[in-house]
Amino acid sequence: IPEPYPCEGKDTTIRTKEDKIDCDAMKKKGVCPVLNHNHPIGMLGTYCWFRGKVIASELEALGYSDLETEFYSYKSPDEIRYLIESVKEVHDEIKEKHKNNGTSIKGAAWNRCFKNGELVSETYSSYEDIMSVFEDAIKWLELLQENNCGFKAWY
Repeated sequence: IPEPYPCEGKDTTIRTKEDKIDCDAMKKKGVCPVLNHNHPIGMLGTYCWFRGKVIASELEALGYSDLETEFYSYKSPDEIRYLIESVKEVHDEIKEKHKNNGTSIKGAAWNRCFKNGELVSETYSSYEDIMSVFEDAIKWLELLQENNCGFKAWY
């Protein structure tokens, strides 16, 4: 969750009578600073939220647990630059290592279920899935940087 929200930094915020940010009103007026980013929106999120657990799960599966934990805590606007550089570095490393053989990489486990008393995963992120998650995370972090925002984790 951005902290502060990008619209607050741009002073384009429209609020409801209850003093909540009215994303739909800002979208209609064309003043939301993130509308043109084609960012995926979760069922409980807003246009500027990002599901940090998705990138964290990929980082964990790929062995980057130190970087993974960075998405579970508050980050100031100054700390965003480090995250952008770190995520880009991992993205480029994976891309270089697996660009000609994307099937050799197995990302985060999904669709887990119990079989014979054990938790097993039925599917794993593909090379394309992993690259897409990294690119979305980089875009979102750059959006935060452009708007002088940090983020806070929501569990």
